[in-house]
Amino acid sequence: MPLLGYVDQQGFNYCTKLSKLAENNILINLSFVDARGFAQCYSLPSITLYKCYRLNYGAFELCNRLSAITILSSSCQISTNTFANTPLSLSSYLGYYGSIYVRSEYVNYYKTSSY
Repeated sequence: MPLLGYVDQQGFNYCTKLSKLAENNILINLSFVDARGFAQCYSLPSITLYKCYRLNYGAFELCNRLSAITILSSSCQISTNTFANTPLSLSSYLGYYGSIYVRSEYVNYYKTSSY
C-alpha cells in the first residue's frame, strides 16, 4: 500500500513519462495535492483517490491523457482549473472525453460543491 499522503507544490510537475503511481493508479492515502502537483504528467491515464481532502489549483493541469478520476472520499475540495487542459475539462462542452466518478452516496455533495 503506497504511503504517499501529500504532494507538494509542483512535486511531480513535468514528469512526462509518469504513467503509474501505484498498483492500478489507486492511491489509498493521498489526501492533498498542492498547486500543479501533477501538472504536465502527460502519460498519466487515470487515478483513484480514497482519502482525498483537497486538490489545489492546476493539480492535474495539462495531463492530456487523464481521462478518468475516481474519488471515493465523502468530500474532496476541487479547486478551479484542477483539471485544466485535460480530457476531463473538455468533457462538459466538447462531448465525451473523460469522467469524474464519485461514490453514489456522495453525488449530491459534489453536485452542490462550491469548488
